[in-house]
This record gives sequence, C-alpha cells and structure tokens, in this order.
Amino acid sequence: MTLAHETGGIGLLERENATILNAALIRSFARALRARNDMLSRRDSTSQIYVAQNDGTLLSEGEAARRPILTIESTISHAMRGAAHLCGELNAVVAYAQPEAITFGTLIDGYPQESSFPTDIASIRTRNRMPDLITVALPEPLDPARPILSARDRQRCAVAVRRMAGTHHDLPLIAAGRIAEALKQLPDDPAHQLIVVDHAGAVAAVGAAVADVSGSVDRTFDYERRSREESLASTVEAARMAAVRAGADIRHIRVDDIRETPLGYSPGRGARVRVRAVGPVLNPLST
Repeated sequence: MTLAHETGGIGLLERENATILNAALIRSFARALRARNDMLSRRDSTSQIYVAQNDGTLLSEGEAARRPILTIESTISHAMRGAAHLCGELNAVVAYAQPEAITFGTLIDGYPQESSFPTDIASIRTRNRMPDLITVALPEPLDPARPILSARDRQRCAVAVRRMAGTHHDLPLIAAGRIAEALKQLPDDPAHQLIVVDHAGAVAAVGAAVADVSGSVDRTFDYERRSREESLASTVEAARMAAVRAGADIRHIRVDDIRETPLGYSPGRGARVRVRAVGPVLNPLST
C-alpha cells in the first residue's frame, strides 16, 4: 500500500501521479533487492544494507522497498556529495560528467538543492522531492580517455553553470565523473573556480559511503485549528521517528532542515511544513 501523503507532496494531479508511480515500482524494486541479497549471501556477507536516496542521504532497505520513488536520481545526488567531500567544499556547483551527458546541480550546506518546480519522470508530472538539475546531453558519447567538447557543448555547459549558481555568484565549480577533465575546456570564469576532484569516477560511491540516514515529513496545517508551535513540534518529532525507521541512531539524530511555506490559496492560516532529521547509521553492536 502506498500512502499519498508520504509520497507525493502537494498538487492533486502531481500527488496522484507520484503515488501511482511509487506503487508501480515496488515489485521490481523488491526483485532487485532480493537479487542483491542473494548475491551477498553467496559471498557470506551479513552486513546491514542501506539504500541511497535522492536528497543525498540513506534509508534502510525496508523503507526503500516501501518508497522506491525516493531513490530516483540518487546517483547524481550522491555523486555531488562525494565530489564535495573529496575537495572539502559545502557550497558549490557540481558537474557530474559522463560520456553521454553532463549533469549540473548545486550543493548548499553540503546537500543537493531541491527543485521547487514540478518534475517530469518519463513524461509523468510529479511533485515529489527531486534535486534541482540541468542536464546537457552530448550528441555523441565522448571517449573518457580523450573527451573533447564541441564549442556548442562548452557554451551550453557555461550557461548551465551560471543558471545553477543563481545568486551565489562565487560558488566554485566541482568537476566529477568519468569525463571530468572535459570541464577544463569551459571558458575561463573568475567567478567560479574550477576544481577537478581526484578519483572523479568514484564520487557516487564516496557520497554514499559518507552519508547519514534521514527521515523527512511533509505536512499541511491550519494554524487557526492548531497552534504553529504545536504543529512544528509534532512535525519535528515525526521526522525524528522517520529517521529512526530509516535506520538512524536515535541517540545522535539532529534536525537539519525546517521549511515553512504559507498556503495563500487555503482558507484560514494554512501552511506547509517540511522537516528533515538526519543521523549516523545505527551500529547494532553499539546498542
């Protein structure tokens, strides 16, 4: 069973689409998890498994199987975090450069910036949580040993960097991925120092390895029926418990993101409240 209020955000059509998409993914995702577990058991591995989700954090295998939609675009998110971790930056534009396409995103305080607009997934309009990305598709796959961008591709990449930086004019540009060296061909831009990370092809694995576990809650309230203070407190507690269900150590959970948005189209004093709580992976041996 997929619950829309746990999956789809706001907007009736977008919420329905995200809920249906999540339900459609559950069986195939479960098959993939079983195949992976069978492979690990053949290697006598009994380690607890966590799955990357698309805000740059992790969640437990059980929670991922229940809400696989949260894992869409997780590779890009963790590549961004891994690249930033390797060069010690918390705020940056990150270019994840692969032979077929170069994807640009923005890290703010160490996490991928979330898209504020509806997102199309395979031409299906949704509004579930997704990173804000710009992808420059390359006409032909580039050779990782000698990636050469055309003048048009360089221009498109330069525009993408400026758009992702937005009002943050001095963010460095971190290049990662299998053809990270190709970003050296971009026009010189004093506002965005170029950093090509070492081990650029492994940044997604690094990002997942250093990630915390998180739980998020997205709710709407009418402050005329329930006070703002009580509403915020209940949402924070729900996010903490969501992080525990996702596999975080309850002793070290912290709330790192609270977003409160007034709902001008609703009667009364409506507001949308989103809270994320994060914590380190629970080590069963330490409990």
